[in-house]
Amino acid sequence: MTAGLEHKAVEATTRVDSDLGEFAAIAATYDVDRVKDRIRFGAFEKTIAAWQASGKRVPLHWEHRGEARNVIGSADPARMREVAGLGLYVEEKLDLDDSAVAREAWRSMKDNRVGLLFGYMTVKSQCRDGINHLLELDLYEISITPGPIKAPDADPRDEVGRHRRARAGRPTPPQRPAGARGSPGLAAPA
Repeated sequence: MTAGLEHKAVEATTRVDSDLGEFAAIAATYDVDRVKDRIRFGAFEKTIAAWQASGKRVPLHWEHRGEARNVIGSADPARMREVAGLGLYVEEKLDLDDSAVAREAWRSMKDNRVGLLFGYMTVKSQCRDGINHLLELDLYEISITPGPIKAPDADPRDEVGRHRRARAGRPTPPQRPAGARGSPGLAAPA
């Protein structure tokens, strides 16, 4: 992975009314995480605009693996938006017809056994009062992962958790995340 690429995690619980592999979730929350990072509202504004202008879809990976078989779907940038008080809302679709990995990920997602991570680089941040405020982020990909998401003390009713996998300027370690702080979330079929 690229040095400086970072990851955050959220759980993607989903209600399934059909088996199309479509879901919506908050892919990033605005709460303070375990390493004292806080994504600020507006941090995704430029990256959303760039993805929309590119005409490309945001890739959905299995555990950040970049091999072709592990790129298992995509998110529609035209449907991405920041929701005040919640975070980055995304609508995604798994490639169920063409990918066995996507089908297995969908099976796990329907059983609420996986979460989301997203890969990004910090463009602009500011440290204030011991909190690293992430003011502008460049989103690279979103991943589904079976790794543990929530902190041991997180409320089990929370639908979204986050985890910081690497600090800015350091390569992302290959191990799974240790956990994250929970936050209310949003998930529904697309």
